[in-house]
Amino acid sequence: MKNLLCGALATAFVSYAHAAPPLEVYGTLPEVGQMAISPSGSKMVYLTRRGEDDYMLVSELNGNLIGGANANRVKARAVGFPTEDIATASASTTAQVAWIKYEQGKTVAYNIDKNKLHSLEMNEGSFPQAYGSFVAIDRDNNIGYMTGFDDGALNVYKVNLENGRGSKHANGTTLTSEWFMESDGTIIAREDYDREKGIYKLRAKEGRDWRPIVEKFDVERRPYNIYGMTPDNKRFVVGETVSGEAGFEVVQVKTIDFDGTVGERIFTRGDGLIGGFIRSQDSTVIGVRYEGLTPTYEFLDQNLDSAIGKVVDDLTGLYVSVRDFTADYSKALLHISGSGLSPSYFLLDVASGNLSRLSQQYPAISDADVGEKISIEYKARDGLPISAIVTLPAGKSFGDKLPLVVLPHGGPAAYDNLSFDWMANGIASRGYMVLQPNFRGSTGFGEEFTRAGDQEWGKSMQHDVTDGVQKLIKTGWADPDRICIMGHSYGGYAALAGGAYTPDLYKCIVAGAPVSDLVKMSNWEKSETGRNSEVVKYWAKVMGDVKEVKDYLVEASPAKQAENFTAPVLLIHGVDDTVVPFEQSRIMESALKKANKSVRVVKLKNEDHWLSVSESRLKMLTEAVNFIDEHIGE
Repeated sequence: MKNLLCGALATAFVSYAHAAPPLEVYGTLPEVGQMAISPSGSKMVYLTRRGEDDYMLVSELNGNLIGGANANRVKARAVGFPTEDIATASASTTAQVAWIKYEQGKTVAYNIDKNKLHSLEMNEGSFPQAYGSFVAIDRDNNIGYMTGFDDGALNVYKVNLENGRGSKHANGTTLTSEWFMESDGTIIAREDYDREKGIYKLRAKEGRDWRPIVEKFDVERRPYNIYGMTPDNKRFVVGETVSGEAGFEVVQVKTIDFDGTVGERIFTRGDGLIGGFIRSQDSTVIGVRYEGLTPTYEFLDQNLDSAIGKVVDDLTGLYVSVRDFTADYSKALLHISGSGLSPSYFLLDVASGNLSRLSQQYPAISDADVGEKISIEYKARDGLPISAIVTLPAGKSFGDKLPLVVLPHGGPAAYDNLSFDWMANGIASRGYMVLQPNFRGSTGFGEEFTRAGDQEWGKSMQHDVTDGVQKLIKTGWADPDRICIMGHSYGGYAALAGGAYTPDLYKCIVAGAPVSDLVKMSNWEKSETGRNSEVVKYWAKVMGDVKEVKDYLVEASPAKQAENFTAPVLLIHGVDDTVVPFEQSRIMESALKKANKSVRVVKLKNEDHWLSVSESRLKMLTEAVNFIDEHIGE
């Protein structure tokens, strides 16, 4: 590992080494955010924070700036190069209709020649779906084909990437879920699914007619998840669920020909769970990522498969994330982080295997500033194996008895891994050991493990967190008198549950955007999305249906257990949160005050659920660390 990285430390960005970087370095958005490379591999585009402004910048690989634009008016989340001279950013803005707030996705494009940033908009006024996913790209003419909704119908729009003006290219229906196209705009096929009637259709476009490829009737759920097409556009790449309903996690990947024939399995390496499909910017499937605390990959292109496989093998213990490719797959953009390595972007030359560092995401965090991060496994009280991530402050060793911050992840359908985590690493930099347990209900460990968390909020899911803390106490790693719990979203719920159900274990509680009253949360989802919406059905399964298990939901609500709290509580919440409403923090505050408990609320203005705004993200981390320092610091 060291030999490979020693030759990769030439960077286009200056790196500053500090014994202990200021907390602001971790709390603000990274100086180099999301990055992509151009089709030729000669340019890169990245999001950056300079002072109080956000920018989308384009540079040569050596860092020489070519151009860029201020991106303050949107919350940019991902970037790409649909063509050599046009860079795009997927973004969102918080919008409101009547009393309902929501995140409205949009795509902005930067014209390098004209040095101009513009939105990709449709004549009908709708924005492209899925934060800017392209169905097809005509690179020779700077034309992009994107999906967008119009009165509930999923249509295809033809967009001039140079100026952002678009027009409707093909009409879909309210049942249309996917389009497949050639780069010149020729429609290949369309997927439609009627959930209510149980009708599924995949049809090929032939002239003005649609020829059935696959038709299924009276199906209880979608028979296939189509992830795109093979690079030659001759077959569809589909995922078949092996067991249960979490097809996003446990699938057999096959192909479907245009005559409806289902082919043999592809991406068959080992028994790994497929965590994601790697696609080109025009949605062609080129590979898969297998789940893991450090992931592995498999690609259709054998040269790419071999080169990336070698990097992953050589960098055992580090988290290698594949981010982008050149059009000919001769170069790959990788993001690598983990113990002793400041999170950085690297460029891999596929033919030679040479790996060169392009930039550090946080130039003020040196490699030496990143403490050791390992995975551990322990048995929950019912015998279920649980994995967890433990992060140390730089310069500390496992075996040193340290104050502990427990940091359960959000979701709960997510999991923590060995990659750099700005919140965990930021807390660790202040001298704390950080525990991130992958409790039951987490994804990444199989369908059965995920489903084991259904309707176990405040019960077995919380026991898994507690048992991890006890494990570190028994090993002598954690000081039992200096433990706090902190989390965001579901992690915020878990933090409050820690205070409610194991009050003697924690000296302080920090809950960001927490669910505090499960009954009121369920009722809010019904009012926002409709009583029969997929969102409501999902939460009824995962959290519990109010009609069936109301007593359990009341018992599992921290706001209903306020009398149990002994540790002081800090609540932090964005007022524009469209996932967990700010009201949930107000409910918790009111319940704790009524019970004469210590509680304080930090309101994040203009902030959504994802801590997208740099100022409020820093405010959250600063407030949280100051609060933790007050109660378990030196």
